[in-house]
Amino acid sequence: MGRAHIALGGAIPVIPACSAHHALDQRGRGFSLFAESTSPHLVRWALVTFSLIAALVVLVALVRLGDKFTLTTVALALILAGALGNAHDRVLYGSVVDFIEVHIFSYHFP
Repeated sequence: MGRAHIALGGAIPVIPACSAHHALDQRGRGFSLFAESTSPHLVRWALVTFSLIAALVVLVALVRLGDKFTLTTVALALILAGALGNAHDRVLYGSVVDFIEVHIFSYHFP
């Protein structure tokens, strides 16, 4: 089964307000919040730590919910996977891939 590849900086419209967009979050700065940081190494590891703590909190919530299969448990499982995936990418590659870009009127979220 093949993967759809998007060139770096390229976008594929998914629905009118959302597109798949391939961009690397270089230097470990989440949503460019820490772009001006003088210590990108510290920011990188702080974001790894935050991702792991978030993953642990979500895992505890999933365990407490037990073996119920609900929309909430599915959403929490997706959040857990995203947090672990981001931590993995930041540790191994120093960056994560941003792939969803939302445009609603003048609102823009990377």
